[in-house]
Amino acid sequence: MSARLEGVGVGLVEVPRLERALERFGARLESRLFTAEERAYGNAAARPAQRLAGRLAAKLALRDALGPPAPAFSQVEVLRDAQGAPSLRWSAGPDIAARVSMTHESQLAVATVWLES
Repeated sequence: MSARLEGVGVGLVEVPRLERALERFGARLESRLFTAEERAYGNAAARPAQRLAGRLAAKLALRDALGPPAPAFSQVEVLRDAQGAPSLRWSAGPDIAARVSMTHESQLAVATVWLES
């Protein structure tokens, strides 16, 4: 059975910009953008904004791939499997699967999402 491409999205987040926003708005912004598990994963790092920027980029890419109406950021969760590969969880329609690729460095985080049915 072959998969049908339903959408593609790309997200790009500047890490220093996210750091400034998190410093300014703190926990209120974090809870709007990230799940509790994502916040715990990010805050366990020496530079939390790098990890969180990757997750935010994946959420932006998903929203881009889905088009409107898109789920709220806090309703999408970026998970990691046993090998560390990312995946997305959200209340999708039936038979929609998402493939995600993420990367980050000191200044930028990028993610791409492909939706298949």
